[in-house]
Amino acid sequence: MGGGADLFLAIWTNTLGAVVGSILSFVVPARHRGMARSEDADEPRPVTRGRRLIGMLCDGLAAAVTVVLVGTSTQLWLQFVVGDQEAVREGTLADTLATAIPVLAWLVLILATGRSVGDLAVQLRYRGGRVPTPVARVLRWAGGVGGWLLLGALPGPWALLASAFALTSLVLVFATARGRGMPGILSGMRVEDARDPGTTAVPAAPESGSRRP
Repeated sequence: MGGGADLFLAIWTNTLGAVVGSILSFVVPARHRGMARSEDADEPRPVTRGRRLIGMLCDGLAAAVTVVLVGTSTQLWLQFVVGDQEAVREGTLADTLATAIPVLAWLVLILATGRSVGDLAVQLRYRGGRVPTPVARVLRWAGGVGGWLLLGALPGPWALLASAFALTSLVLVFATARGRGMPGILSGMRVEDARDPGTTAVPAAPESGSRRP
């Protein structure tokens, strides 16, 4: 049992270190990463559909990695620390946590900041709308990776709805103003560069009225 626990701790430590290192890379100033910071680094950039697609890809990859990390960690913990072989074979706890934790993590992040992991990665945010901010943020979450994860957790063939959701989300990036997509449609918010000071008086997603960087 002791050797198994040591193996679990070694795997967990290495995985946690990689995840923490990746997260910290977002907050370490560019000058400390050997990258020269341009003079206009804090100036807003045009909101393009390419940026939205990259943000969606970041959300999808981060969510998938989180699902695998939580599920694997739970199984290793049950196997080598708890020693519950029956729970490992059933996989119920691992499946439940691997679904619930990513869903709740993205919900808490968006409620707290208004932005998902993908939004943070590409410096975008959703603002405005006609409903209270907490409600709009929940709808923004449901129209993004939150809705995708929930549909993917449905039993049997119903889980295929997640694929339809992803395809619809992809199409809507090209069919909506500035690529605000399903999150913008459900929440009524516009998408903009996170560095843009903005103004709450601007109507939602007026493509012709976007600022120049």
